Amino acid sequence: MGENPCLDCPFEEVSMPLRVIGGEAKGHPLRSLRGLALRPTQARVRAALFSILGEVVVRGPFLDLYAGTGAVGIEALSRGAPWADFVEQYRPAARVLMHNLAATGLGERARVVVAPVGVFLARPADRRYAVVFADPPYGTGRTEEVLRALAGWSGISAETLVVVQHRKGEQVSVGGWRRLRSETYGETCLSFFKLEGGAQ
Repeated sequence: MGENPCLDCPFEEVSMPLRVIGGEAKGHPLRSLRGLALRPTQARVRAALFSILGEVVVRGPFLDLYAGTGAVGIEALSRGAPWADFVEQYRPAARVLMHNLAATGLGERARVVVAPVGVFLARPADRRYAVVFADPPYGTGRTEEVLRALAGWSGISAETLVVVQHRKGEQVSVGGWRRLRSETYGETCLSFFKLEGGAQ
């Protein structure tokens, strides 16, 4: 799965700091990388996401794919998720993520996997997730790719809620999944899925 990155490696903070917006770590600043290396989920999108998720987030482990700074998974932990796994292949981002987990005091309920998402999903899961959040790079074709990989993966059950963040106007349609709803915030869209035949 890859090794956990060190906490004391140098990195640059972004000029406009992120913050946890709800739960036990509310208001805590989160670091990011300077420039275009990361595209953190905006606060208003995170707020909308967790408003929609509601109590689902506390029902089981949370999986944050293409995790970047970890802002979404950390928000889930802050709001009561019992555990969160973060998958991020870019090592500088993973170092920032580890810093954010340690700084918020939420690291004891988390694991950072430094590996490509495809590699992580090709291996048997060691837990079943209540929520999976995926924010693949825009314009790469990975949105449908990750849904296809998740459909046959052992970490998914009929009750798992899968949320994909993608660009407005991008068509996301993969066999085996039922789209529950889509919400648009500026140029960002959140689409919510469950496996066909899964629970409502």
